[in-house]
Amino acid sequence: MRIGNIAKVGLLIMSITLPLFGCSDVEANKDVVEKALYEKYGEEFFVDRMGGDMGESPINTNKGYAHSTTYPTRLFRVQIDKDTNEVIDNYIDVLMSIKQEDIIQNIIIGIDAEVRCRVNSYWFPVDVENYTSIYPYQYLTPESDATCVVFFVLKNSEEKEDIVQSIISRFRENNLQLGYRVQFKVITVNKENIQNVLFELENYASLSSFEFRIIDEINEFTISDITID
Repeated sequence: MRIGNIAKVGLLIMSITLPLFGCSDVEANKDVVEKALYEKYGEEFFVDRMGGDMGESPINTNKGYAHSTTYPTRLFRVQIDKDTNEVIDNYIDVLMSIKQEDIIQNIIIGIDAEVRCRVNSYWFPVDVENYTSIYPYQYLTPESDATCVVFFVLKNSEEKEDIVQSIISRFRENNLQLGYRVQFKVITVNKENIQNVLFELENYASLSSFEFRIIDEINEFTISDITID
């Protein structure tokens, strides 16, 4: 076989095997991330995606999205250092979102509205001690870069104004502490689409940088309207 042909065969083999090695690395990273998250939180996790178009990141890291078996619809960001296997994550944002929802839902009992919250750290947050015992307002501080968007999902558009005023009254009556950088939005949706909308709100892994910038520095109860047919 001529040298030129040998070189061509070698290049062909490399073109086939290199992607396989890449896939193997990604799968290995998934295993490391899932194990690290289990050891950190004591829950079972699954990595949904690693690599690909995950935005800018250092060349020696691999980013992805994961979810816990406790909250399977709530995606959160993970990152692994490919040299040291150090794993960082923002699962605490999911936990704070759930806590915030529970607090608000208890306040608006009897009002025809569903609540979904998205707490999001623009960067990966540092590890927070006693994360299971802190409240969202203790996490959403001026020193933190975390933000929160509270979505009120309404099925009855004709009574929207009355419902919103009832929510505002409940908040004032209870002097509710929700934290710093909190934004409120009302979504009016057809009854048959409400579950799809709630799923999308839960499954959205992070706020865009644009949304992050428009959130007020001070927590003011101003509401933006969104209508979904």
